[in-house]
Amino acid sequence: PKDKAIKRYIVRNIVNTAAISDLKEASVYDEYALPKLYYKMYYCVGSACHRRIVRSRSKTEMKNRQPPQRPRRRFNDGKKN
Repeated sequence: PKDKAIKRYIVRNIVNTAAISDLKEASVYDEYALPKLYYKMYYCVGSACHRRIVRSRSKTEMKNRQPPQRPRRRFNDGKKN
């Protein structure tokens, strides 16, 4: 069932990190924002465990229905790190 599937939203650069500097040097534009890939992956429970996307939990943790806390970004004077 689709509601049981593990869903992950992935954002990646189209170009790998090794080629970014080469593209910037060869580009005519000074500040060209490289496009990104946005896609949503659906995994069944078995394959998500196999690929280590999710881990097994103890019985007491399984009863906890709260989503895990997300790491928060730190901001210094309105600027991102």
